Amino acid sequence: MDHGTTRSDPDLAAHITVARRRGVTLLGPPAAAVFAPVPHTDYLAAILDDLAQVLDGGLQESPCYGVLNACRVLMVRGGGPGTVPSTAWHCTPSPPTSGSR
Repeated sequence: MDHGTTRSDPDLAAHITVARRRGVTLLGPPAAAVFAPVPHTDYLAAILDDLAQVLDGGLQESPCYGVLNACRVLMVRGGGPGTVPSTAWHCTPSPPTSGSR
């Protein structure tokens, strides 16, 4: 492994956010004590990038993953935390809107 090479992981902001909020510590300090908080804008950018990749050809390959990502983005953009199971949030019945049956 070349440690002199610059690398990046666009998903890292999302992984750290989820680990800090929902992670279960098996050994050692909790994730919230190890990782600094991720700015919300970085978390949103990470999940939007992930969704863009899915929509750019990966949806047919993994439709469930694509739908769950879309739910997660909708939840975060709607003010939700984005770390609770997206399906539970998205599947919660909403009050009917005007014009709906």
